[in-house]
Amino acid sequence: MKLSPKPILEQIAYSSMSDKPWDNRTLGADERYVKVSEQGTETRLATRHNQGKPEFSLLPTKACEEEARVWAFGSKKYGRSDWRRLWGNDTVNTVCDSALRHIFAMLDGETHDPESGLLHAAHVRCNMAMIIEHLKKGTK
Repeated sequence: MKLSPKPILEQIAYSSMSDKPWDNRTLGADERYVKVSEQGTETRLATRHNQGKPEFSLLPTKACEEEARVWAFGSKKYGRSDWRRLWGNDTVNTVCDSALRHIFAMLDGETHDPESGLLHAAHVRCNMAMIIEHLKKGTK
């Protein structure tokens, strides 16, 4: 089964004022999705409890794919979890230095890192992910 590129909620959650056969209603804390036929009869499709949870379907897939390529390159070069050893007093400065080298290369007109052959922007995403991980988890 091939998935549509649109998030599923965009496919089924139309306004009840539209001509579309779907109606999205929120009842209390539960999100309920109801199919409404042309005759006005309703069929309950699903109850989801997704409020407050991250919507991963919003992530740009090509950017995630390129970032994953950089993680794979780093895994071969340094080891799968070597980046976690950065945790220390100077973590943010060390990782920002790397990110800034990639940013400055992009500002100079270079799109791809000469060593990895991958996009500088994807390297920056990895660097920022490391910093976010560090800030959210601390030095555990």
